[in-house]
Amino acid sequence: MTSTLRFDFTGGLFGFKLGGYFISVYKDYDLNPAFNKKDFHETLRITNGINKKDSTYWAEERPIPLTDEERTDYARKEALAIKRESKPYLDSIDHVYNKVKPFELIIGGINLRNRYKKEYWRFDPLIHDVQFNTVQGLNLNSGASFTKLVDSINNRYFRAGLDMGYGFSDHRFNAVASGVMPVGDRFTLSLKGGSDVEDLNDLNPISHLANTVHSFFARQNFEKFYQKQFVSTSFFGRINGGWKGSATVELANRNWLENKTDYSFFGTRNYTYNNPLTPNTGGALFPDNRAFKITLRTSYDFSNKYETYPNGRHYLPSAYPTVGFNYVKGLKSVFGSDVDYDRISADIQQTDLSCGVYGRTSYYISVGKFINTNSVYFPDYTQFHGNEALFYRSDPNSFLLLNYYTYSTYKQYLEAHLEHNFSGFIMNKIPGLRKLKLQEIIHVNYLTTPNLHNYYELGVGIKYLNLRVLYGESHNSGANVHSAMRVSLSF
Repeated sequence: MTSTLRFDFTGGLFGFKLGGYFISVYKDYDLNPAFNKKDFHETLRITNGINKKDSTYWAEERPIPLTDEERTDYARKEALAIKRESKPYLDSIDHVYNKVKPFELIIGGINLRNRYKKEYWRFDPLIHDVQFNTVQGLNLNSGASFTKLVDSINNRYFRAGLDMGYGFSDHRFNAVASGVMPVGDRFTLSLKGGSDVEDLNDLNPISHLANTVHSFFARQNFEKFYQKQFVSTSFFGRINGGWKGSATVELANRNWLENKTDYSFFGTRNYTYNNPLTPNTGGALFPDNRAFKITLRTSYDFSNKYETYPNGRHYLPSAYPTVGFNYVKGLKSVFGSDVDYDRISADIQQTDLSCGVYGRTSYYISVGKFINTNSVYFPDYTQFHGNEALFYRSDPNSFLLLNYYTYSTYKQYLEAHLEHNFSGFIMNKIPGLRKLKLQEIIHVNYLTTPNLHNYYELGVGIKYLNLRVLYGESHNSGANVHSAMRVSLSF
């Protein structure tokens, strides 16, 4: 049996030469091991505190003594490590880092830290998030957060934050406080509450920036809102291996809102009302109501292989799809709740499935149904990740041309998404273009509900670095064909 392996290597670049060697020693062979499947789940282990062992430990464990050069190198590194972990050194570094500049109050924000205590403060700039919509008008948003490392072994943090905003047309001040804390080494508890103006589509398919630009320059107020005063708590984490779960309980007062401004820079068309189902005639979308609901989700990604590091266990990506199941229960009369419904759904998804030289495929399929609709309001509907703007978010479950709100449903649905990236399989065969490293993309999206039968989209385009440009075309049962260009830029 092999006892020692040695690899010697040399190299050079721009006149510089390097060389080295690697030695591995094998011992304590077990020629008749008794294995089970769990023995192969862990693929790598780096023991916590391995770099804190004394010379006695290494004298016993290291079969090949260190050279004089290596001893000197390790002694210097140890001295530097001790200094860099000392309080005077960390305080001196933080003293320089924590200096506040007036410009940061307005633009960059303020970051303060105490690395010795593992505490971090973040104060957003005064103009952290400037938005415009027809409900709030111009609205400014800012916030602050505090983070502290509470479990260095598993790299777990406690975090508390406060986000605030004010609308200059509706004259509403909103604030949401939140907190996140670890429970054990696998679960997390979060608390959140306050008042906020939220998108009627809980998937937030259009960004506030895109809606602001379309409103100012084209009088297209795509995003629709409602007022939400709420308190919620969530408990989530990894149950075992690739099995994850979460539970959320929320109590919320929900109020429909009207437009408060029709301001824009350009454009002659009229803004639509803040009712997505009757955008040209207006009227209240739903009466004021209170909702107490419980949301449960569980998923399994078939990933049982993991690597163990001093800061915790890290699971490796699975070669199989992730399957999930969701259940939402609206409870009537609990804390004065007005809702009474049951919604179930299941989904299966996978990203970057390798197809060899033909590229990579991602897909998402979801099916769901309301099994009880005694009392349901629009914010409780199943929402879909539609898109009507030039710029879109390239999420796995996103459509290219679907209306954001019109086809939300309180009945059954089936949606499917497929994206294939050829990774240059075609473009690389064209002289001149192959140097650009363009990637060809195709999109296929499908949705069916009781009010929308056999809606499907076809999209083709190219990707260059983080920029996507696609041409999409939609069909609704063979009629009502619509087409448009879509652009996505990710960072």
